[in-house]
Amino acid sequence: MKENIIEIHLKNKEDYRNNFNNKKLSYDLSNYILEESKSLNTRQKIRFIVSSNEEMSDYEKEEFIDMLRNNFGTDVSEIMNIHKKENLSNLVSLLIGIILLIIYSIDFKTLFLAELILIVGWGFLWEATYNFFFKGIKTRLMITRRKQIISGKIEFK
Repeated sequence: MKENIIEIHLKNKEDYRNNFNNKKLSYDLSNYILEESKSLNTRQKIRFIVSSNEEMSDYEKEEFIDMLRNNFGTDVSEIMNIHKKENLSNLVSLLIGIILLIIYSIDFKTLFLAELILIVGWGFLWEATYNFFFKGIKTRLMITRRKQIISGKIEFK
């Protein structure tokens, strides 16, 4: 299978470090990698080619690799937590919608109240369905991209 290539050129061998915490990946580099990955096929492996104007030691290379994987691994964990909470919210919306439709099926003397319950019930069902099928796809794609970056091969020139 064909590999996607993301080239990273560091002007200074320290450019990969965050300005505020030397143990974390630079915010700009993280955004660059993520933006570059958006144009790549998610079914193909990513290969990073890292070059620098200054020679990097083996320790710095390993540190770079660890920082990259930790940065995107943290992103995956956070997005998965958000996804779980969204799924729970969707389940609650679905249950509220079903309960309201069951209540609607009870014979009401007031037509206005029955119609209101019907509309609100269908609204909850629609929202849960929309979030599950459409917003869930976006979240799963975000997770897939970051996992693709984590598992990418990193080469130094």
